[in-house]
Amino acid sequence: YSVVKKSDHLKSMKNEITGFDLLTTEELSFTLKISDSEKIEQLLLMTPHFYRATKEGRQKACRLNNLEVTVNVVFRVLEKI
Repeated sequence: YSVVKKSDHLKSMKNEITGFDLLTTEELSFTLKISDSEKIEQLLLMTPHFYRATKEGRQKACRLNNLEVTVNVVFRVLEKI
């Protein structure tokens, strides 16, 4: 079980807010089960965790047949001032 570092979305958007008003923020969270080893490998290749892992860890990850991930997305609607 691994958790990717969760960021504080208000803190991370300070530069983004300059010149805009934040109208609304909505969060979406869901769990996704992947049971295709090729799709699991493709997903892992898109993360820095795969490249930070040892060779043994990468090989073990590529042999996974099932993976459950939680997806958290923050939607922000901004209006230009």
